[in-house]
Amino acid sequence: MNLEHEKSLPYSFTYRSSEYFIFPRFQGIYSTDEKLIAYEILSKVRDSNGCIVDPEDFFIDLPSGLTDNILRWQLNLSFNVMIAEDIKFFINVSSNFIASQNFTSMLLDIPHNFREKVVFELTQPLQKKTQRDKINSLAKSGFCFYVDDLGGNGPSFDAIYQLSIKGIKIDRLFFLRLIRDDLSLLFSIVSYFKKKEMYIIIEGIENEDELNICKSLQVDAVQGYLLCRGIAYRCLSN
Repeated sequence: MNLEHEKSLPYSFTYRSSEYFIFPRFQGIYSTDEKLIAYEILSKVRDSNGCIVDPEDFFIDLPSGLTDNILRWQLNLSFNVMIAEDIKFFINVSSNFIASQNFTSMLLDIPHNFREKVVFELTQPLQKKTQRDKINSLAKSGFCFYVDDLGGNGPSFDAIYQLSIKGIKIDRLFFLRLIRDDLSLLFSIVSYFKKKEMYIIIEGIENEDELNICKSLQVDAVQGYLLCRGIAYRCLSN
Protein backbone atom coordinates (compact mmCIF):
# COMPACT_ATOMS: atom_id res chain seq x y z
CA MET A 1 0.00 0.00 0.00
CA ASN A 2 1.32 3.44 -0.96
CA LEU A 3 1.00 5.79 2.00
CA GLU A 4 2.84 8.75 0.48
CA HIS A 5 -0.37 10.67 -0.20
CA GLU A 6 -1.20 10.65 3.51
CA LYS A 7 0.27 13.40 5.67
CA SER A 8 -0.06 11.59 9.00
CA LEU A 9 1.42 8.42 10.39
CA PRO A 10 -1.18 5.67 10.54
CA TYR A 11 -1.93 3.20 13.29
CA SER A 12 -1.62 -0.25 11.71
CA PHE A 13 -2.93 -3.58 12.93
CA THR A 14 -3.98 -7.01 11.69
CA TYR A 15 -7.53 -8.26 11.99
CA ARG A 16 -8.86 -11.52 10.53
CA SER A 17 -5.61 -12.03 8.62
CA SER A 18 -5.86 -8.62 6.92
CA GLU A 19 -3.84 -5.48 7.60
CA TYR A 20 -5.56 -2.16 8.27
CA PHE A 21 -4.40 1.41 8.74
CA ILE A 22 -6.11 4.16 10.71
CA PHE A 23 -5.29 7.73 9.72
CA PRO A 24 -6.19 10.39 12.27
CA ARG A 25 -7.95 13.57 11.21
CA PHE A 26 -8.70 16.48 13.50
CA GLN A 27 -11.84 18.49 12.76
CA GLY A 28 -12.31 21.80 14.50
CA ILE A 29 -15.34 22.60 16.65
CA TYR A 30 -16.18 26.30 16.68
CA SER A 31 -18.30 28.74 18.61
CA THR A 32 -20.99 30.36 16.47
CA ASP A 33 -18.77 33.44 16.18
CA GLU A 34 -16.25 31.11 14.51
CA LYS A 35 -13.63 30.79 17.27
CA LEU A 36 -11.90 27.43 17.54
CA ILE A 37 -12.75 25.78 20.87
CA ALA A 38 -11.94 22.08 20.38
CA TYR A 39 -10.94 19.32 17.98
CA GLU A 40 -12.67 16.03 17.30
CA ILE A 41 -10.35 13.19 16.37
CA LEU A 42 -11.76 11.32 13.38
CA SER A 43 -10.50 8.05 11.94
CA LYS A 44 -10.09 7.24 8.26
CA VAL A 45 -9.62 3.47 7.93
CA ARG A 46 -7.99 1.87 4.88
CA ASP A 47 -7.26 -1.76 4.10
CA SER A 48 -3.96 -3.03 2.66
CA ASN A 49 -5.21 -2.24 -0.86
CA GLY A 50 -5.81 1.39 0.04
CA CYS A 51 -9.61 1.04 0.00
CA ILE A 52 -11.53 3.12 2.55
CA VAL A 53 -13.47 1.14 5.17
CA ASP A 54 -16.50 2.58 6.97
CA PRO A 55 -15.14 3.14 10.51
CA GLU A 56 -18.55 3.03 12.22
CA ASP A 57 -19.36 -0.50 11.07
CA PHE A 58 -15.74 -1.62 11.34
CA PHE A 59 -15.15 -0.62 14.97
CA ILE A 60 -18.34 -2.33 16.15
CA ASP A 61 -16.91 -5.77 15.28
CA LEU A 62 -13.42 -5.35 16.72
CA PRO A 63 -12.44 -7.39 19.80
CA SER A 64 -11.77 -5.53 23.04
CA GLY A 65 -7.98 -5.93 22.86
CA LEU A 66 -7.84 -4.01 19.58
CA THR A 67 -10.30 -1.33 20.70
CA ASP A 68 -8.20 -0.76 23.83
CA ASN A 69 -5.09 -0.18 21.74
CA ILE A 70 -6.89 2.13 19.30
CA LEU A 71 -8.37 4.24 22.11
CA ARG A 72 -4.98 4.45 23.84
CA TRP A 73 -3.42 5.59 20.55
CA GLN A 74 -6.12 8.25 20.06
CA LEU A 75 -5.63 9.52 23.61
CA ASN A 76 -1.87 9.81 23.13
CA LEU A 77 -2.31 11.79 19.90
CA SER A 78 -4.78 14.08 21.64
CA PHE A 79 -2.51 14.66 24.63
CA ASN A 80 0.38 15.62 22.35
CA VAL A 81 -1.73 18.35 20.74
CA MET A 82 -3.30 19.40 24.05
CA ILE A 83 0.12 20.09 25.49
CA ALA A 84 1.00 22.26 22.49
CA GLU A 85 -2.32 24.08 22.08
CA ASP A 86 -4.16 23.79 25.43
CA ILE A 87 -7.41 22.82 23.74
CA LYS A 88 -10.19 20.30 24.33
CA PHE A 89 -10.54 17.05 22.40
CA PHE A 90 -13.60 15.01 21.46
CA ILE A 91 -13.14 11.26 21.01
CA ASN A 92 -15.77 8.81 19.76
CA VAL A 93 -16.41 5.69 21.83
CA SER A 94 -18.73 2.93 20.61
CA SER A 95 -20.46 0.41 22.84
CA ASN A 96 -17.77 -2.23 22.39
CA PHE A 97 -15.09 0.25 23.50
CA ILE A 98 -17.08 0.79 26.69
CA ALA A 99 -17.69 -2.95 27.14
CA SER A 100 -13.95 -3.61 27.32
CA GLN A 101 -12.74 -4.65 30.77
CA ASN A 102 -9.86 -2.18 30.47
CA PHE A 103 -11.98 0.85 29.54
CA THR A 104 -12.41 2.12 33.11
CA SER A 105 -8.82 1.53 34.19
CA MET A 106 -7.50 3.17 31.01
CA LEU A 107 -9.50 6.32 31.67
CA LEU A 108 -8.63 6.43 35.35
CA ASP A 109 -4.94 6.45 34.35
CA ILE A 110 -5.50 9.83 32.66
CA PRO A 111 -4.05 12.62 34.83
CA HIS A 112 -6.67 14.84 36.45
CA ASN A 113 -5.46 17.95 34.62
CA PHE A 114 -6.27 16.25 31.29
CA ARG A 115 -9.63 14.76 32.24
CA GLU A 116 -11.51 18.04 31.94
CA LYS A 117 -10.07 18.51 28.43
CA VAL A 118 -11.30 15.22 26.98
CA VAL A 119 -14.91 14.73 25.89
CA PHE A 120 -16.07 11.21 25.04
CA GLU A 121 -18.84 11.03 22.45
CA LEU A 122 -21.21 8.09 22.87
CA THR A 123 -21.88 6.95 19.32
CA GLN A 124 -24.30 4.06 19.97
CA PRO A 125 -27.15 3.14 22.31
CA LEU A 126 -25.93 1.43 25.48
CA GLN A 127 -28.25 -1.53 25.88
CA LYS A 128 -26.61 -3.05 28.93
CA LYS A 129 -27.05 -1.62 32.42
CA THR A 130 -23.41 -2.47 33.23
CA GLN A 131 -22.27 -0.14 30.44
CA ARG A 132 -24.53 2.67 31.61
CA ASP A 133 -23.31 2.20 35.19
CA LYS A 134 -19.72 2.38 33.96
CA ILE A 135 -20.34 5.71 32.24
CA ASN A 136 -22.10 7.19 35.27
CA SER A 137 -19.30 6.07 37.58
CA LEU A 138 -16.63 7.61 35.32
CA ALA A 139 -18.62 10.86 35.14
CA LYS A 140 -18.35 11.07 38.95
CA SER A 141 -14.56 10.78 38.54
CA GLY A 142 -14.45 13.92 36.40
CA PHE A 143 -14.92 12.56 32.88
CA CYS A 144 -17.20 14.27 30.39
CA PHE A 145 -19.63 12.40 28.12
CA TYR A 146 -21.75 13.73 25.25
CA VAL A 147 -24.45 12.05 23.18
CA ASP A 148 -23.33 11.96 19.55
CA ASP A 149 -25.59 12.14 16.47
CA LEU A 150 -28.74 12.95 18.42
CA GLY A 151 -31.71 12.34 16.13
CA GLY A 152 -29.55 10.11 13.89
CA ASN A 153 -27.75 6.82 14.53
CA GLY A 154 -26.49 7.79 17.97
CA PRO A 155 -28.03 7.08 21.37
CA SER A 156 -31.72 7.83 21.78
CA PHE A 157 -33.22 10.69 23.78
CA ASP A 158 -33.69 8.18 26.64
CA ALA A 159 -29.91 8.04 27.11
CA ILE A 160 -29.96 11.58 28.43
CA TYR A 161 -32.11 10.48 31.34
CA GLN A 162 -30.15 7.28 32.03
CA LEU A 163 -26.64 8.70 31.79
CA SER A 164 -24.60 11.55 33.25
CA ILE A 165 -24.46 13.55 30.04
CA LYS A 166 -22.93 17.03 29.79
CA GLY A 167 -23.80 17.81 26.18
CA ILE A 168 -25.29 16.74 22.89
CA LYS A 169 -24.28 16.84 19.24
CA ILE A 170 -27.27 17.16 16.92
CA ASP A 171 -27.04 15.02 13.79
CA ARG A 172 -26.75 16.89 10.47
CA LEU A 173 -29.56 15.05 8.67
CA PHE A 174 -31.88 15.51 11.66
CA PHE A 175 -31.00 19.21 11.70
CA LEU A 176 -31.70 19.60 7.97
CA ARG A 177 -34.96 17.68 8.18
CA LEU A 178 -36.24 19.94 10.96
CA ILE A 179 -35.17 23.06 9.07
CA ARG A 180 -37.21 21.86 6.11
CA ASP A 181 -40.25 20.42 7.92
CA ASP A 182 -40.57 21.92 11.38
CA LEU A 183 -38.24 24.73 12.37
CA SER A 184 -40.31 25.49 15.47
CA LEU A 185 -39.67 21.96 16.74
CA LEU A 186 -35.93 22.47 16.29
CA PHE A 187 -36.11 25.65 18.40
CA SER A 188 -38.09 23.73 21.04
CA ILE A 189 -35.52 20.91 21.18
CA VAL A 190 -32.64 23.35 21.57
CA SER A 191 -34.57 25.31 24.22
CA TYR A 192 -35.30 22.11 26.13
CA PHE A 193 -31.63 21.09 26.30
CA LYS A 194 -30.60 24.61 27.26
CA LYS A 195 -32.92 24.34 30.28
CA LYS A 196 -31.12 21.09 31.11
CA GLU A 197 -27.89 23.13 31.04
CA MET A 198 -26.38 20.95 28.35
CA TYR A 199 -23.75 22.06 25.88
CA ILE A 200 -25.25 21.96 22.38
CA ILE A 201 -23.27 21.39 19.17
CA ILE A 202 -24.80 21.07 15.70
CA GLU A 203 -22.82 18.86 13.32
CA GLY A 204 -22.29 18.99 9.58
CA ILE A 205 -22.56 22.73 8.94
CA GLU A 206 -21.63 23.24 5.30
CA ASN A 207 -22.81 26.71 4.28
CA GLU A 208 -23.46 30.19 5.64
CA ASP A 209 -27.26 29.75 5.70
CA GLU A 210 -26.94 26.76 8.03
CA LEU A 211 -24.48 28.66 10.22
CA ASN A 212 -26.88 31.61 10.47
CA ILE A 213 -29.67 29.29 11.62
CA CYS A 214 -27.34 27.94 14.32
CA LYS A 215 -26.66 31.50 15.42
CA SER A 216 -30.39 32.22 15.64
CA LEU A 217 -30.82 29.04 17.69
CA GLN A 218 -28.08 30.31 20.02
CA VAL A 219 -26.42 26.89 20.26
CA ASP A 220 -23.00 26.70 21.88
CA ALA A 221 -20.95 25.44 18.95
CA VAL A 222 -20.94 24.11 15.41
CA GLN A 223 -18.88 21.65 13.44
CA GLY A 224 -18.61 20.95 9.73
CA TYR A 225 -16.87 21.48 6.41
CA LEU A 226 -17.76 25.17 6.28
CA LEU A 227 -15.23 25.87 9.03
CA CYS A 228 -12.87 22.89 8.94
CA ARG A 229 -12.66 19.85 6.67
CA GLY A 230 -10.12 18.05 8.86
CA ILE A 231 -6.43 18.45 9.57
CA ALA A 232 -3.82 15.70 9.38
CA TYR A 233 -1.95 15.01 12.62
CA ARG A 234 1.43 15.89 11.19
CA CYS A 235 0.16 19.28 10.00
CA LEU A 236 -1.48 19.95 13.37
CA SER A 237 1.50 18.88 15.46
CA ASN A 238 3.77 21.13 13.39
